[in-house]
Amino acid sequence: MHILSRIRHGWSRRVDRGRPRWNRRGSEVLEMALVMPLLVYLIFGMVEFGYFFYLKHNLQAAAREGARTASTLNGTDGDGVAKASAFLTAANLTAGSFSISSTTSGDTVTVSVQATWGQIGILHLPLMDWSLPDSKVVKGVAVMRKEGA
Repeated sequence: MHILSRIRHGWSRRVDRGRPRWNRRGSEVLEMALVMPLLVYLIFGMVEFGYFFYLKHNLQAAAREGARTASTLNGTDGDGVAKASAFLTAANLTAGSFSISSTTSGDTVTVSVQATWGQIGILHLPLMDWSLPDSKVVKGVAVMRKEGA
């Protein structure tokens, strides 16, 4: 019966009876003070790299849409640039901060959309030495064959 009583009420009930609770509170504050900066750095790092991959995906999609438009029978390089710019605007990205180029070489069309991280990045925290450098180029390139070529 004594064992069942301990299982029902918990094994630690008897051990904690003699210690005052206020002795353990300082360690929790100290642990939080030591772990909090690491957690904040990890969270900001995840946000920054997530935004980088979001931009990379959108630049690649804009280049693909521009190349698809420029590769049609009546499509020109100007049409490809305009379509890529419209795609970036629709994705709520300022098309003016990106460099968009379209070239036709023989029977292929190449559309390139790029920008530096310093122009489009959202987090520029000086304390984070590991973050992406401002000179990092984010680029999307698509190559398609012209129709009827």
